[in-house]
Amino acid sequence: MSLDGWSNVHNEPIICTSFVSQSGESVLIDTVDTTGKSHTAEYLKEIALESMSNATKKFGVSVRSIVTDNASNVAKMRTNLESDNLIQYGCSAHVLNLLALDLDNSAVTDHILRVIKYFRNKHLPAALAKETLGKKLILPHEVRWNTMTDAIKSFLENRGNLVQLCQDHKNDIDPHITKIINDVNIVMNAEHMLSYLKPIAVALDRAQRDKTTIAIVVEIWNKLELDLKGQSLDVKKHFYRRKDMALDAPHYLANMLDHRFLGKCLNNHQREQAFTYLNKINPDFIPFVMALLAESTPFPKYVFLPQFRNTSPMMWWKGIIIDDTTWPNKQGFLSLCEQLLTAIAATASLERMFSSFGLVQSKLRNRLGNEKAGKLTFLFKYKNQ
Repeated sequence: MSLDGWSNVHNEPIICTSFVSQSGESVLIDTVDTTGKSHTAEYLKEIALESMSNATKKFGVSVRSIVTDNASNVAKMRTNLESDNLIQYGCSAHVLNLLALDLDNSAVTDHILRVIKYFRNKHLPAALAKETLGKKLILPHEVRWNTMTDAIKSFLENRGNLVQLCQDHKNDIDPHITKIINDVNIVMNAEHMLSYLKPIAVALDRAQRDKTTIAIVVEIWNKLELDLKGQSLDVKKHFYRRKDMALDAPHYLANMLDHRFLGKCLNNHQREQAFTYLNKINPDFIPFVMALLAESTPFPKYVFLPQFRNTSPMMWWKGIIIDDTTWPNKQGFLSLCEQLLTAIAATASLERMFSSFGLVQSKLRNRLGNEKAGKLTFLFKYKNQ
């Protein structure tokens, strides 16, 4: 289950909850108007528990994981919710966005934003830019991830034409803007920024997909680590701090149980975390998982062939033919697999619902109540899955 909040067209604080089915469909559970209520950890816990109950009543599903953003009150709420039957963790997409913010170089971006705003907001420069570039430069949006990366990329791709524009119309262009565009140091620093922001943007886009599970997101963070290998120590320091914030033992165990990955990207410390976590759940599962990682008996060799990588993890586990006597508590183990291998990595699917909610409860339909708007949003998402 995902839980997040925003403000509606009336500027009322709204908390929404949703779940993603095994087939990847996003389903809105509840829309709660929290006007006059402080978003304490205890209050958010009440909303979360109520939504879990409603998910069972309305849709017949059992919520066994919860993902939220990483605000302190929500993080405390997750800790208060923690139990043997529920795993809780922070949204990897949010953490990747925080990583991009950590690495922002305002000495570079402030100059680039000044150029972009100048050619978007001033009438004559905007007309000249449209004629020369054929399109507008991209302006970053505070609440939209990756737009700063897109803005830097837009500036660098169009810089040659901007230099020519400034030369051809030097009397019409602010000399300070011309100076920024011609500054080689700013360009070099922008290119350096893009070298590490671009792989972060790619990782963020992958993390926020509806079907990205906590098993998959471990691979995404590992790929990003390789992509940032040649960067400075400062970049790596921020990366490892955010990676530790995003990933925990359930992520690593899920990665080990996913037949496509088998924990091959994990280091010794991460494996230790996963097995320690598994030992708390059921020590009898450990030899069975060790055999899985070794691709050994009782698992038949053919189930590890490349052709099986296109099979979903739960279908793989339910479809493998193993003597029931070799399973350590078969139903309990499959239940653990279902919990870990269906847990989504981010709240992005819920945030996309916010956009749909805004289309339903718009400024033209501002008398539409939150409850009815939530129901219409559910129907809108269902028809457009």
